[in-house]
Amino acid sequence: MLELFDELDLPTREIIVGSHMLAGDPDFLRESFETVSSDFELWRYAHEHEFIMTSPTTLNDLAKALHKAVQRIKPDLISVFDR
Repeated sequence: MLELFDELDLPTREIIVGSHMLAGDPDFLRESFETVSSDFELWRYAHEHEFIMTSPTTLNDLAKALHKAVQRIKPDLISVFDR
């Protein structure tokens, strides 16, 4: 996830940073991405691991930040999550 974030242009990254619950702290946002960056792969193959865990709060915070950023960048898009 962090690699994808880094590929975004600077204005888009700044909007995402500004949309995060700790707006204006790009280091915390990067740490959040790093924390959950391997979650999809780990949980996809959960049966291969004896113990795994993640932070639902971090995943939720990132999802909210990305959702808010998309609303700012593309205000004409309609989301079912806004209803």
